[in-house]
Amino acid sequence: MKTDIHVHLIPPELASGADAPALGPEALEARCRSGGAERAVIQGWPFRSLEDCRVQNQAILQALRTRPDFFRGFCTAAPGAGAAALEEAAACLDAGCSGVGELDPVRQGFSLEDPVFLDLCALCEERGRVLCLHLDMTVGREGGGRAVLPADCLRLIEARPNLRLLLPHCGGGLPFYALMPEVARKLKNVWFDAAPEACVLPPRAADCVRLCLGADRLLFGSHLPGPVFDAGPCWDLPEEWEGML
Repeated sequence: MKTDIHVHLIPPELASGADAPALGPEALEARCRSGGAERAVIQGWPFRSLEDCRVQNQAILQALRTRPDFFRGFCTAAPGAGAAALEEAAACLDAGCSGVGELDPVRQGFSLEDPVFLDLCALCEERGRVLCLHLDMTVGREGGGRAVLPADCLRLIEARPNLRLLLPHCGGGLPFYALMPEVARKLKNVWFDAAPEACVLPPRAADCVRLCLGADRLLFGSHLPGPVFDAGPCWDLPEEWEGML
């Protein structure tokens, strides 16, 4: 089944706080299908406010209820909100979400050593769910926190080898370090998506990921309703993903 692993559904009341326009589930599905997708996974937007996360999550859950044949969804959470963020994520997983994310340490102001973030990792481990984590390249973003880089994420992977991770936008360049065998061995539970983002990597990065890690480690993501590029043959999910969605 041709699966778009990374789309965004932004409620109108939250559009001003996201870098993506508001788009309802019917319009989003139509856009996805016009691009060839037979199924799409809605990633939560990484809002810093837990209340905004809750609004986002309810919109995602509503899409899952109304179009269960087409949509799957992850839930977002704000680690800065403390234990309430963990409760929100657990409730959304109970309600039908397939994973947690997209989380972004810079936008949301947390580190990969943050206790609540680590609790979210543990929640995903316990339930066999995927956590979607946005990384940065070596240059961070103005107005945010310290950039979270591939080396930071590799330490997380080493500490939690059973955590299933989806790293969007080609993982901030982490796949390229998989040319080193000692790095490649640590990425057995890590996948990357090819969702475009103008400030990260160009379309040809998808070919580099396939070269470094193999075709089954790169998943197609359109980043709709943002810009889309042809990332090549990565529509079909690896077999183990079918049980995770």
